[in-house]
Amino acid sequence: MASDFYAIEARVFASGALRPAVAASMALPAIFEPVLIDGRSHIDGGLTNPLPFDLIAGEADIVVAIDVSGSTVPSPSRPHPTALEALFAAPFLFERAIVREKLKSHQPDIYIDAGTGHFQALEFLKLPEILAAAERAKDELRTKLARCLARTATPA
Repeated sequence: MASDFYAIEARVFASGALRPAVAASMALPAIFEPVLIDGRSHIDGGLTNPLPFDLIAGEADIVVAIDVSGSTVPSPSRPHPTALEALFAAPFLFERAIVREKLKSHQPDIYIDAGTGHFQALEFLKLPEILAAAERAKDELRTKLARCLARTATPA
């Protein structure tokens, strides 16, 4: 899933070349150039639908939404962000606001905040730290999924 830059809407890629679709889905503005697919410019899908669980509503028995959207993180050394920090963190505000509004009208069967929001967009080299921060979410998913499966299990 990516965002069509000029149409200002989400675009789901269900077929076609995988590499450009993945590149488009994570093309963060100001960091990566938009990706041209079918003559349309695409950027990060999180800008239009940061938690796309609604796209599979009615298609799955259990819908799980794991929120990995970022969060603004205050600096311990100053009372406010620099202009550059604000620029790079602004999409997190949009993402979190979209998710909050979406959850008011439609809930997945299981919602989990991954606990990785304090990592910034370009910190993907901190993979061990990110995975460690997500450990709690993994345990929470296991517990909630077991409960959900127990509720939906039908006796033989």
